Amino acid sequence: MGFFMDKVFKLFIIVFLAFMTLGCSLLHRRDDHNKNLSQTRYNVYLLSQRLANYHVAVFQRANSLRMVLPNKDFFIRNSANFTGAAYEALDLIYGLANYYQESSIAVTGYYAGNIEDDCVSKSLAVERARKIMWHLWRSKIDSNFVHASGKKIKALDGKKEHLSDCVLIELTY
Repeated sequence: MGFFMDKVFKLFIIVFLAFMTLGCSLLHRRDDHNKNLSQTRYNVYLLSQRLANYHVAVFQRANSLRMVLPNKDFFIRNSANFTGAAYEALDLIYGLANYYQESSIAVTGYYAGNIEDDCVSKSLAVERARKIMWHLWRSKIDSNFVHASGKKIKALDGKKEHLSDCVLIELTY
């Protein structure tokens, strides 16, 4: 009987040590994953802070990231041509988007036109969105889908809404 108990005890010790080793290994992997996740969040935070220097507002949601780019800082007045600083900011946006690989990207140019210049305003908004989309594509952004469009913002009590003079980039992951 003592011999049998000795074998059971050794088997118990081996199984216990195997579970402990496996548990420690899984815990270590989870810690590495959490470190990588927190490092990614920190890098995204840093890039968001750098984009603030270009007046880009970054909003993170559960499954999307939105960036509001003011037209006055990114485009030459009444055109779809980039300003000099726009290229630097777009490179930062590209870097930020790389943390959300294989996402869908919607680029929307907003405008608040009146009846007389509605077509011109819409065309300019769409062209600005397309210019940003093409710049991201040329940078070889990793995404499943990139789309550019223009949308009209209705005036509230005769005042323009804050999105009326900007381009919105939304990454959905």
